[in-house]
Amino acid sequence: MTSGSLKQKILLSVGLALGGAILLVSGYAYLSMRQQLLDASYQQVKSLGNEGGQLISNWLAEKRQAIQALSEQNNRESLRELQLIKRAGDFLSAYEGDEQGHMKDENPASDYSGYDPRSRPWYQDAKAANHIVTTAPYIDHNTGKLVLTIAMPVADKVVAGDITIDKVLDTVNQLKLPADGFAILTDRSGTIIAHKDPARVLKPLSAIHPTLNADYLSGLIQGQAWSELAWDNQQRLVTAIAIPDSDWELLLVLDKAKLLSPLHQQLWGQIGITL
Repeated sequence: MTSGSLKQKILLSVGLALGGAILLVSGYAYLSMRQQLLDASYQQVKSLGNEGGQLISNWLAEKRQAIQALSEQNNRESLRELQLIKRAGDFLSAYEGDEQGHMKDENPASDYSGYDPRSRPWYQDAKAANHIVTTAPYIDHNTGKLVLTIAMPVADKVVAGDITIDKVLDTVNQLKLPADGFAILTDRSGTIIAHKDPARVLKPLSAIHPTLNADYLSGLIQGQAWSELAWDNQQRLVTAIAIPDSDWELLLVLDKAKLLSPLHQQLWGQIGITL
């Protein structure tokens, strides 16, 4: 064996050992940074979701307070209080129905002949609960917008108001999540209330992905880390929060590849330097 070939073997061995050591260190550093990135993004997204959820909760509380204030008035027969609440609370309409089947709203010209409030879900739900209730969102026949009804029993009547949830939709769709993230608002039954694709509103969440059912969302809310789903041919990181004082939930979704892309670029750069 010549001294030249021996030197080459020694250099090759040393080079492979150094390269292997650098790759091991780089791999360990990558895994550590990856976990830190996932943890940090989880905390960031949870914080953003909680902020958005609190805004929605505050909005609901304001509307409930308006209906509660209406229920405490003694002179609703004049329609003035109904008119004031409609304007102050930005309701589409404020109205009341009684146990005799009479119905009136803030507009003295409204005709409710043949309309029995006692047969309506808002009236029945409020009476059954014996406290203020919020209906599930529905499409309003007159405006074509997504609305909900807030109703409260008082003596032999139920007072209520209809309101669009445009502000709620804006809050959800304008959440600035990293990695092309977006939010979906649902109720606990899994019905979509707000989605970046309006065509999916009022559809079941399971239509997007069969795993997304009520039990799965409950687990996300109670969990402490990302859950991962294959969704629309992409790997998604998902978590969820409960909207305080409501039966609504906010599903938060990130693109995993987008989130980890800067880290992957850094890893390949380190491998190139090693080579």
